[in-house]
Amino acid sequence: MSRYIIRRLLLLPVVLFMVSVIIFFAIRLVPGDAAMAMVEEANITSDQDTIQKLREELGLDRPAIVQYGVWLGKALRGDLGNAFFPQGTSVAANIGRSFPVTLELGLLALV
Repeated sequence: MSRYIIRRLLLLPVVLFMVSVIIFFAIRLVPGDAAMAMVEEANITSDQDTIQKLREELGLDRPAIVQYGVWLGKALRGDLGNAFFPQGTSVAANIGRSFPVTLELGLLALV
């Protein structure tokens, strides 16, 4: 039993890496991008120059593999970035705020 648990724990980083790759690149298959979503959410009538500047600020003008490398590096350091909705809030703060309720629901479901 302990060999099984140890093997599973050793495979955990590989599984997490593969899941992150699949999800990161699957999101790129959806039409549009974060810059377009931000402009549409704010109900701003903008031209292509504004959208292009926003893409440059967000790093969306770089190749997807570079974007993934930057994201993974920041995620490993605990920097999950800022949420788009609501604007300017930290993703880590949002997770921290929701974690106690999520933990309680998980424990109640387990019981």
